[in-house]
Amino acid sequence: MTPTSEYTEQDKKRSIIVLGIFWFFTGVEYAVILPSAWLYLQHLGADNKFWLSASISAFSLANFLFSPFYGRIADKFSTKTILLLSNIFELLGNLLYLCANDVYSNILGRFIAGLGAAAGSAIFAYLIRCASSPMEVNSNMGNVMTARAVGLIVGPAFNFLLVHADFHIGILHVTPLNAPGLVMFSIFLICQVMVFFFFKDLPKEPRSQPLVSVAATSDDDEDTPKCSEYMGLGVISLLLVQFLNMFNQTAYETFLTPFTLSTFHWKQTANSIVFIATAVVAISVYKTMIYTQRKFQIADRIEITIGIVLQFVGFCLFWAIPAQNSHELWKFVLSSVIFVVGLPFVYIAPALQAKLTTKRAQGLGQGIRRSVMSGAQIIGPLWATLSSHPNAFWGGMVGLTGLSIVVLVVAWKKLEFVMPGLPSPKKPVLGERQPLLRDEPEDRRNAIN
Repeated sequence: MTPTSEYTEQDKKRSIIVLGIFWFFTGVEYAVILPSAWLYLQHLGADNKFWLSASISAFSLANFLFSPFYGRIADKFSTKTILLLSNIFELLGNLLYLCANDVYSNILGRFIAGLGAAAGSAIFAYLIRCASSPMEVNSNMGNVMTARAVGLIVGPAFNFLLVHADFHIGILHVTPLNAPGLVMFSIFLICQVMVFFFFKDLPKEPRSQPLVSVAATSDDDEDTPKCSEYMGLGVISLLLVQFLNMFNQTAYETFLTPFTLSTFHWKQTANSIVFIATAVVAISVYKTMIYTQRKFQIADRIEITIGIVLQFVGFCLFWAIPAQNSHELWKFVLSSVIFVVGLPFVYIAPALQAKLTTKRAQGLGQGIRRSVMSGAQIIGPLWATLSSHPNAFWGGMVGLTGLSIVVLVVAWKKLEFVMPGLPSPKKPVLGERQPLLRDEPEDRRNAIN
């Protein structure tokens, strides 16, 4: 990016921190809401787990519908405007969740909050556009995703405090079940202030000035996304793998709370501990993966494949040796750990997708990606609650994960991209035949940097 008097390196760092905090808050929201969601719905009159799926899916439906829209606005106009608007939706949605007096208002509150979370497409597009190298794309996106995982750790800590919530705000009775709405309303109010004062949009660059594209694309008409970018086998395969990965994750998470309640008699506090442990494992694995990838120059596509295979093994164990009671807890723990260890490896897929598409249209590209993943977040919970038999549920998960492996194998050659480390790496990248991104000429690097 060309330095200007209007946008400095300090502005960039500060803006990325704000985005990380925003995404951290979305992790907190998820971890605060989900452990008590089923108990809250039962308190409001829900008598079937379908309503839990509906509440989770409502949030994802809003993401599905609005992510491309937000992303394209960010491409053409302002990321800051999108963030301010999305925070308003988060505030309204969590306020309605706090005040819900029936199942329908609970679901509506989650839908409105989902309109706020749809800003993720604009967030990731900003992180990609402000990057000066493909390695920085991985770093920016990885750091923000890690911030969300930290939110998943911190979020349950609020639940430990909210267990004792019992007070009134006017005529509103705040209990451990609706208190998460109050917590998230307060948090996103702070976030709105931070975005307003500390976030700065990227300057609009002249069209005549060359850009370093994340993918090898023409410099002509970079503002206009081309259908061919998103119809290529490489991008389609990554979208499908991410869809199936998110389907597995959300189906597992929806299955988890009712299963632990009926099998191990775990309630809100115990489930919160599970979410903390899951996030700690995911962060540790992700950081180790990034370190290993940089040190040994491992290609993105190999990392993704490792993750999918681990998930496949985890689901096979869930299916083959299901836990039937509290004495068989080790079976549940073993299967869960293998599955969770596999998840962070697939988190690199959005960065690889970004490298295969035009830099200036990343808002739309990330919007499409998040819509695809939101579709999985809608279908996954429904599958978890509507599957009438454990064999059908786990068999479906094994089959879909196996499909992911097949898709990766079919599209393997289209996912070639050198794992960028230092300029002109002296050793070949593991899993790649040759670099697809060459070093820029010295005069162009100087002009850009």
